[in-house]
Amino acid sequence: MILDTLTSVDGKAHKYEALFHTETINTRMIDNKIVYADLGKTYDICIITLENEEEKIKLFTSQKEPRYYGWYVGRNDKDVHPATTIARCIENKKEYKFKTLIFPIKKGEELPKITNEEEKYIIEFESREYVVDFKELNR
Repeated sequence: MILDTLTSVDGKAHKYEALFHTETINTRMIDNKIVYADLGKTYDICIITLENEEEKIKLFTSQKEPRYYGWYVGRNDKDVHPATTIARCIENKKEYKFKTLIFPIKKGEELPKITNEEEKYIIEFESREYVVDFKELNR
C-alpha cells in the first residue's frame, strides 16, 4: 500500500502526477482503476488505484516527446527497453493523496475485490479479508 500526499507550498492549486514504471509492455487497464502488468513469470503485478474519480490514468510505452515515458533502464544503463509507464494525474488541487495498492497475483487467479467505506478499504482475496484504514494510519 502506498500513500503519497502532495501539498501545495504556495497555497495555489497545481497539477500532480504519480508515475509507476514497469519492466514490461504487456500491460492492460481494467475498469479504469487497475493496471495489470504481465511479467512473463509465475506472478504478475496489479497496480490498483484506490481513488480515481477525478484522476486521469494513462499508459505510455516508448515515448520520447515531450518527455521520456515508457522505458525500462536496467542496472548501469544496460538492458534499456520499451516498458509501460503508468501516469496518474490530477489537476487543480492544493492537496491530493494518491492511494495505491501494488498487488502481486499468480497467473490465472482472480483479481482482489476491493470495497471502500470512507477511508477504509476492505480487500478480499483467496477467501481472506484484509482491512486498510487510512484514518487509523494518519493518527
